[in-house]
Amino acid sequence: MTDVFQTVDDWIAQIKRGETPLLLEQFLRENFPNLSPGGKYEVFIIYRYDDQGSFTSSCLFWVWAHLCELEAFLLPSLNDTAGLFALGSNGLRYLHHKQEEVAGILRDEGRPLDKYDPFVLASFFAESLGRNRNKDHGVLRSEDHLAHYGDYYKLNLKEWEKCRRQFTAPSITKVIDGWNLEFFSVYGWMHEKKHLIRHNFLVTPDLKIYSGTQVLSKKIFKRTPHYMY
Repeated sequence: MTDVFQTVDDWIAQIKRGETPLLLEQFLRENFPNLSPGGKYEVFIIYRYDDQGSFTSSCLFWVWAHLCELEAFLLPSLNDTAGLFALGSNGLRYLHHKQEEVAGILRDEGRPLDKYDPFVLASFFAESLGRNRNKDHGVLRSEDHLAHYGDYYKLNLKEWEKCRRQFTAPSITKVIDGWNLEFFSVYGWMHEKKHLIRHNFLVTPDLKIYSGTQVLSKKIFKRTPHYMY
């Protein structure tokens, strides 16, 4: 079987030479057909998604393209977008809001969900299934992670005291119906992440994915960065 990781690395090298890999261009044309027949599907950046070595059958990677149909906009342009893809033994997959494609990756891996690192799996689910354009989730490892989320973020202690008893680190639990993945994230537009959200994903033995969310706070930070784009 072709080494999918080496193939993606070769694609990265092609992009640096100003060439769009043929297989990727064909996939984009077939799945994002709203350009004119002669339109260009030009990819200008590919880089690996950091799954910390959790996935061994699929190589996950980001694509940045001169194409307005992928999930995330690259500001200030509204014509350049980015999306999360995977290359595996069953070919290319586009992952945003594609539960069956996410399930396909887990199926190809062929191991129980409780054998994954909970933080890594939570981050993967949050990005692939939870992103909404430039609103995305920052999965929280711990209370300390929230308290020190990043430069220019200041925790709203009054709001935090209301939510604190419910907070837990990411966890994967075997249940009768499959596996329950629970985690918390901060969510919002790029750096303006003011919502604290609780996530519960139920994944059945045949890898059907069901999700539920609860907003615990809409102002978990008193201060967030104010960047101009």
